[in-house]
Amino acid sequence: MQTTPLLLFLFTAELFVGGFFEGFFRLYRVHFLTNFTLPTLTLPWIGALDEVVWFGILDALSGLLGIAGMEIALRKLHLDRAALPARLLLIVYGAIILCVIGFAFTRYFALAVITFLLIKFLVELADPITKSWLNLHLAANVRATVLSLRSQVSMVGQLGGGLGVGLVANFFGLRVALALAGLLLTPLLVLYNKWAKLARLGVNQ
Repeated sequence: MQTTPLLLFLFTAELFVGGFFEGFFRLYRVHFLTNFTLPTLTLPWIGALDEVVWFGILDALSGLLGIAGMEIALRKLHLDRAALPARLLLIVYGAIILCVIGFAFTRYFALAVITFLLIKFLVELADPITKSWLNLHLAANVRATVLSLRSQVSMVGQLGGGLGVGLVANFFGLRVALALAGLLLTPLLVLYNKWAKLARLGVNQ
């Protein structure tokens, strides 16, 4: 597999991933606070806890799921197979899109929590898959430069995605904006499907 086509492919994908990140993770807290009544948490001798405690719980749970996602990606998956990374990322991002839409439009707090945690898990699973895929096809002397460039490309996507999703939130509401953030990942389904097919045929070997 040639490095240059892979880099162009993954950098294109990173634009959409960056747009999703900025759009979704800027708004999900507001979505919880605006569109749901958070159950009251109480402790003996302390009483009712502030709503912010819920976000601490979500952050702790999503952190544990993130560790699990990285362990699965790095230890259980054989990413040196030609078409496997693209197929895995196709599945992962497809699942993220469905979870984001479910998160955006559900009226049930419990379902919102479940879909949010699934999104965090899948996001943390996708990142090490992508990095490992890159590392397999990068020379050691350019690896740090390429990974830094990947971050810069992501920032460009974040700028555009954050602005666009924010405008949609202002005009059409949080639910529509969150769904749009998820749909920003739709082009990845086309990109990864195409790359997987080419890999199986040996075209991009």
